[in-house]
Amino acid sequence: MAWIAATRCAAGSFALVYLPCGGPVSVDLSCLRSCACLRWVDPRNGRRFDAGTVAPGVVELTPPSGDVDWLLSADC
Repeated sequence: MAWIAATRCAAGSFALVYLPCGGPVSVDLSCLRSCACLRWVDPRNGRRFDAGTVAPGVVELTPPSGDVDWLLSADC
């Protein structure tokens, strides 16, 4: 069994979500204070992939490839 882990700063300017298995996911970013730039980070090599900008709220996302782990960074 794999668990998704997430954290955010108290000020609402940053959030991280770790997906151990990849694949589509719904992420609740309503804790953020404003629109956020999203980036997927490959934890194996540090490579980053732009995932666009979203408003606070629930978003449906899919990492660049679905068979490995990914880190999602959300920066306001």
